Amino acid sequence: MRSDIQRWDKKYISRAYTPVFTPDSLLLAHAKLLTGRGRSLDVACGTGDNTLYLAQRGYSSYGVDGSIEGLRHCQRKAIDNRLEVTLFVADLEQLSLPANSFDVVVVMRYLDREQIPLLKRALRPDGLLVFKTFNQNFLKDKPSFPRAYVLDVGELQTWFRNWRCVDTNDLADNAESFTHWLGYRTV
Repeated sequence: MRSDIQRWDKKYISRAYTPVFTPDSLLLAHAKLLTGRGRSLDVACGTGDNTLYLAQRGYSSYGVDGSIEGLRHCQRKAIDNRLEVTLFVADLEQLSLPANSFDVVVVMRYLDREQIPLLKRALRPDGLLVFKTFNQNFLKDKPSFPRAYVLDVGELQTWFRNWRCVDTNDLADNAESFTHWLGYRTV
């Protein structure tokens, strides 16, 4: 994982800083679900656009990423936009989260199947999960992308089958390169 973190640090160091943050379109499309009450967690937050958006919506917003450089960008944006966020640098493969602690958990463009039980436990009952990452269609354009980081059809629905789904495109006819699942913890 260390080489992966170094690769991301290098990428973020070379990126020009901008105070503008652009949350993922999935969050924007489902903004009505984001009440702004409680605590949110953005896993693999990178430069923190989703973390900052959740803070802007009113959440006590936490972001975690392996890249200290990505988190530095996020902190600068938070200051420039007068938003308060709490950021943690961590090797995401070794992540430890307190149970029943977050009202919203967001995971975008990140997949570690072994961490799914941890993420599920970190969400409070009736908490909202927003999960979006690469699927097999992504490999058509990027065949060298590691297969371990793409979802199979129906995988998200299997993981969260006992939860209340609000929206998903985790279906066999999904032609997009990303699969998403939004829903509430019921168990």
